[in-house]
Amino acid sequence: QARHNTITPAQNTSNDCLHGRPFCIVSMQLLRILISRTVHNMIKYSVVCCALLAVLVATPALCTPIIEQVELPVPIADYAPELPLFTVDLSKAPEERWTEIGTQYKDLISKVVNLFVNAVPESMRSKALEMLDTKFEKEAKNVGELAGEIQGLADATGLRFGEVFVLNVFYSITPVCTSIVSQTSNGTILHARNLDFGFGSFTEDLREMALNVRWVQDGKEVARATTYAGFVGILTAQRHGAFSLSIDERKPGAVWKLFGNAYEAHKTGGYRDSFVAFLARDVILKESTFDAAVDKLANTTLIAQVYFIVAGTQRGEGCIITRNRDGAADVWRLGQNAGKDYILETNYDHWKKVPFYDDRRGPATKVLDSFKSNDLTMEELYTTLSYKPVMNLQTTYTALMEPATGYFRGMKRTCSTDGDEPKGKHCKIW
Repeated sequence: QARHNTITPAQNTSNDCLHGRPFCIVSMQLLRILISRTVHNMIKYSVVCCALLAVLVATPALCTPIIEQVELPVPIADYAPELPLFTVDLSKAPEERWTEIGTQYKDLISKVVNLFVNAVPESMRSKALEMLDTKFEKEAKNVGELAGEIQGLADATGLRFGEVFVLNVFYSITPVCTSIVSQTSNGTILHARNLDFGFGSFTEDLREMALNVRWVQDGKEVARATTYAGFVGILTAQRHGAFSLSIDERKPGAVWKLFGNAYEAHKTGGYRDSFVAFLARDVILKESTFDAAVDKLANTTLIAQVYFIVAGTQRGEGCIITRNRDGAADVWRLGQNAGKDYILETNYDHWKKVPFYDDRRGPATKVLDSFKSNDLTMEELYTTLSYKPVMNLQTTYTALMEPATGYFRGMKRTCSTDGDEPKGKHCKIW
């Protein structure tokens, strides 16, 4: 039976501005960038920030929502098509495991790498690339067999080792995401996530680079992941019959902080366990229980703060680990969300309010609660992740996971600005 709820204009938050006129979208995006700066930069840009706020306050007509009412969706039964599936055989030499993917996606991987390379002044480019190669080849011992996999990708694409290594680091630190873990009335644990990444044409390239990977060990598929070509770490994966894992960036933060953190990790020789996506891969491929996975994810020193969202196979096995670099700040478990049968994470601490300029938590919660059930289905989770602005212009893929059965589905997603599908007009710019 269709369940329709209506949000009236009075219930809409200031996020409606971003569903509206182009001027407001650009203004809010600029404001988001300014707010995310450090205290030093906030002072530096305070005049610009105040001027922008004044414009937004003084000209409310510019931000009048085009859509005054948003109808909450009915569960979507028809999923998006699955992404291409590849096999990574761990019995092969590390240099050979990603050859098929590297060869097939050579042009796209090179295109993304060139975005970074071309940002370096031409007069400095050659020297910078030589330094990258020298530096990262020296550090290869700290990432173990992953260095061989990165070298194999470099060989398959014709890129330098340092370029592919930097690409892997970049993939690990910049995604903006939404993850949900829920529990049905019979104790089945479900896990669903959107991964939002990039900007403009770069996001389009990433959608084309998204793929599913079967991790095979001793001839048996032990895990499955949704990832990007050229990336040897893990952001979204499931170890069949044990647990699933997704990673969300923890904000507020800044990419530049990574360099100081990387230096500290270098001093301790802890690259393999410190880079978030490399740790996640270790956990997926080496741990066999939910509790063991949670323990390692909660206690291993990291290079950056992050959220680990973990789902298991038994009743109550679901949690969101809020990580500082040196340990867990919080572990929020199923059953601790005010009587609801789910827990939800975007990119902000669950006990704090999200900023008005980046609220996906509120819309996602409204959709989940609109189903008025303590027995959420996978279709309802998918529908929530398809609802704008939970789905937005940066969304590249959606993954659905059920660890107990081994069900895994990774799908390319595009938030169309035309029409009203998925429900809720006008894709949002983050």
